[in-house]
Amino acid sequence: MLAILDDLDLRDWQTIHNLETLAERAGLATRSDAGHKSISRASRGCDRLSWLNAIISEKAPFNPYDARCACKHIEVTEDFFAILGIPLKQVYRERARLLKADQNEIISSGDVRLIAIRVENWTRKAAAGLARMKARRDAARQRKQEYYSLTFA
Repeated sequence: MLAILDDLDLRDWQTIHNLETLAERAGLATRSDAGHKSISRASRGCDRLSWLNAIISEKAPFNPYDARCACKHIEVTEDFFAILGIPLKQVYRERARLLKADQNEIISSGDVRLIAIRVENWTRKAAAGLARMKARRDAARQRKQEYYSLTFA
């Protein structure tokens, strides 16, 4: 939970990075004997926080090209701050300060001012995911070329 809080954008209550990055930072990512990375511990923790209504996270779809699930993106709720013991009044004041609004105004998650921020975050996360996938694909192509260049040489 502290990794989520540390990575939280207080304007729209979404994490800046996805679950894979948060798992590595929190030390919840494990590696198999074959060297494959697994974030199942962090994913289970994310599911449990979702059951407690502390976060909103969609079910990660399976990507057949990587043979793994796509990374989850996390949005926190008011209950998340209540679990950590942070007063909601303080959270709403900080959100209003960051959005340059009246300090006593309560800005809900569905506010119009947050739409541009959310779209920007979704675009940035999608571009980062695409860059990661391209890097993995290029690395796999390079390994394949090296493997076949040794067998035919």
